[in-house]
Amino acid sequence: MSSLSDATKVHVAKCLSCPAQGNLGRRYECIVCGDSVTYCGDCYEQGKNAPSEKHKYYHPMKAIYNRDFFELYFLGEEMVNGEAPQSYKCAFCDELGFTAEELQLHVVEKHSGHGDAPKLLDILVQMNEQKKCEYAAGLTGGWQPASAPDSAASLLP
Repeated sequence: MSSLSDATKVHVAKCLSCPAQGNLGRRYECIVCGDSVTYCGDCYEQGKNAPSEKHKYYHPMKAIYNRDFFELYFLGEEMVNGEAPQSYKCAFCDELGFTAEELQLHVVEKHSGHGDAPKLLDILVQMNEQKKCEYAAGLTGGWQPASAPDSAASLLP
């Protein structure tokens, strides 16, 4: 579930790990916490996605690209419902390249005994259900937990 920032609108973001701010080109936002947890592409790739009391290490991160970065990374690929291709990393084993559906299956098969697996699975189930509804309706947009449509942060324990 990555997205392409509107080419006519520059999103001003601030990386939580370094001084980078403004149009970060490629940035990562927490699916649960929203834009209050944002990292520039370099910091995210260096593993600086630091957990906090509210932002848990297992929260999926959404990649967001401006037009230039989208063309650099995905030239020739088509967006589906306004979303660029996305892959997630397993928070428990750091394996890469999962769709949200594949990550859900991976966690069930490989990490069901992990203490935080039920929390991550709840998030993934809600993400996948919303994605199916959006595709069926032809809508786009960010993930919102079913239990708290106005605030993803309220999903946190």
